[in-house]
Amino acid sequence: MRTQVLAWLADNVSSHRLQHILGVEQMCCQLAQQHGINPEQAATAKLLHADVSAIMVRDCFRIKDKEILTAIRNHTLGSPQMSTLSCIVFVADALEPNRGSTPELEAMRQVSWQNLSQSVRQTCDYSLKHLISASR
Repeated sequence: MRTQVLAWLADNVSSHRLQHILGVEQMCCQLAQQHGINPEQAATAKLLHADVSAIMVRDCFRIKDKEILTAIRNHTLGSPQMSTLSCIVFVADALEPNRGSTPELEAMRQVSWQNLSQSVRQTCDYSLKHLISASR
């Protein structure tokens, strides 16, 4: 299934976006192992993005796992009471290596390995701060 999805992505997203997706997939697998979640499930949840992608994954690639579909839907904005898998995908999307290597991001990555809940809070704060500064 991964091969099919990668082929579809290669035809439908920019190489920059594909690099980001693969970086998130890798970080999802690593975080999943660290936090006791199935790495394959985490990787699958991140190959495609957002609500429309959750529908595509369900319909085109026949993925029925509700936790994976929910994690795909929640990956950008998050959601109250996210599952561990959703938290992993949310954090990995924001902190994957292609996002940069500032001291702040590196510190946040370190937290992600130790305390996933704290990492989700930090990621939300970081994203909000970034959006506010970008709107000025």
